[in-house]
Amino acid sequence: MLSFVASARHMIAVLATICVTFVSATAIAQITPTVSTSSAIDDSVTRILLEPRCGAGNDPRRVALIIGNGDYPELDWPKLANAANDLAQLCESFAKVGFRVFAIEHADVATLRQAAEDFGMAAQSAQTALVYYSGHGFEYAGNNYLVPVDAPPLASKGELETLFLPMSVLTQAANRASGEALFFLDACRSLDPVVQLSDIDPNGQNGNVGNLGLLELDRSVVFYATAKGSPAFDEAPEGATISPFARAVSERVATPGLELSYFFRAVGQDVVQLTEGMDPSRQYPFPYGQLYEDFFFVPPTPIAEPAIGIDGLTGSFPPQSISPAFNQYLDSLTLDYLGITDEPLIVGALLKDFTADDVRQAAEAGNAVAQYLFGYMLEFGAGVKKDVPGAKKWLDLAAAQNHPAAMLELGYWIIQYDRSPGYQDRAVNLFQRSADTGFAKGNSFMGTLYWDGNFVPQDKQLALKLLRDAADKGHPYAIYAAGFYGDEFDRADGELRELIAKGNDEGHAWLCELYFFKDRAGEAAQNCLIASKAGFAQARAIWSEMKFLGNGVAVDHAVARHWMKLAVAQNELPASRRARILSIASGFPERN
Repeated sequence: MLSFVASARHMIAVLATICVTFVSATAIAQITPTVSTSSAIDDSVTRILLEPRCGAGNDPRRVALIIGNGDYPELDWPKLANAANDLAQLCESFAKVGFRVFAIEHADVATLRQAAEDFGMAAQSAQTALVYYSGHGFEYAGNNYLVPVDAPPLASKGELETLFLPMSVLTQAANRASGEALFFLDACRSLDPVVQLSDIDPNGQNGNVGNLGLLELDRSVVFYATAKGSPAFDEAPEGATISPFARAVSERVATPGLELSYFFRAVGQDVVQLTEGMDPSRQYPFPYGQLYEDFFFVPPTPIAEPAIGIDGLTGSFPPQSISPAFNQYLDSLTLDYLGITDEPLIVGALLKDFTADDVRQAAEAGNAVAQYLFGYMLEFGAGVKKDVPGAKKWLDLAAAQNHPAAMLELGYWIIQYDRSPGYQDRAVNLFQRSADTGFAKGNSFMGTLYWDGNFVPQDKQLALKLLRDAADKGHPYAIYAAGFYGDEFDRADGELRELIAKGNDEGHAWLCELYFFKDRAGEAAQNCLIASKAGFAQARAIWSEMKFLGNGVAVDHAVARHWMKLAVAQNELPASRRARILSIASGFPERN
């Protein structure tokens, strides 16, 4: 079973092979006098007239529904200039990777309901169903609603089911697929409530209207364009004709071999970069949910077998056959950069401009950086088909060239997969060799081992020296650890803030932990919130605890529960922290 989260370290046949659009509600009325307004899917309803819209998808197992709602009446709702542009771009992009795409733009409530019914019928014969929504949306009383272009800005609770489209209508439709359902929600483009309810008590049990909430679905994943409390930009950078989320999704969906969790990381990384400097903050997409098998928009490209035995690969591939651009890229991956950057981010950036085969060719040519990266990609199935035994062969080659990142990764591999006699000693030897080169990740890891006495005799003085050496090179965890364990709080505080000033959100995460474990969490509340939005599991658990208990911030159990759910869904959250936040949450039962 796979849970889709941001990792701290390694972190959709149907009617015809066309991309189609639904006609307007006026045309629908001319074609079929009766349009269902029930929230349930009705197979007997007359189908909407279809017409070609974008390139044809060719995989009968995949079907997608894309909705671009932006032409709202300005006096009632903010217009979203790029929603239709998003639809056009995404329609083409999803069709190119095999999806048969239904597309609707500027849809009223009748059109949305009819589309959902048609889509449910289409999904019945598909394995994968995908829904992408760009427009306004909101949550009330635990239910999510999408906003049609004819919706009023003021309504009563009893009108929600008829004037708006309950998200449950679309989830029911998509879940008719035999396999997975994927949802993309680019629907929080305003921080203010988008609808006012005339008969609610904002301080009552159900609270007020808010942004779209978490969808609890089986064998489904929802990819939200932005974190709770932050807007999803309609354009970024300024003047862009497509939203940053739609741009990143449309670009990354065509990357071969990006398993879904890596796809989410790559899209998130791109959106953060596109929204750098935007007011009020960067935009942080995040996934929520789980699938039980790996999913690829484009499967990994088969990698050619080495021309000769792998033990003799070094120098076997003509160096001149490697593109100058890729050679230059590999040269840019310095030890200083590799020593402080997580591998999923490194691989995600690489696969934006180059291919796994570029990496393989350079690895066969004997390039140690490429061998290390190719080994990592094989170990975790990042851009290539997962091959754990094959990964070790490439890591062995790079480690034989004394590349410190490869030695460290090979040590991790041995600890994870090797149980032959002496495996721990072999791993520690590799860790130590990596640290001896001054490699920041090696120093940080060995410092942690010495501090805890894991695999090596406990030596806290040596641990602090190694952690400080790594901290001086800018390793975020080492800065935190040297400050916390070495009683250098003020120094760590300053160094982490320097990372933040350089745009590194990991600085927020470790600053949050530093203050929390010094019982000063309220002083770093904003750091904990930003780190939570950026996807750090520990920060999410800490922020949730703070909001449950009022630890330096105002109590808000609904907000606390939101972040608690996200935190416990992440595999990297330590068991002790998971148990703690679940125990705290149990004291504040969720109201139904």
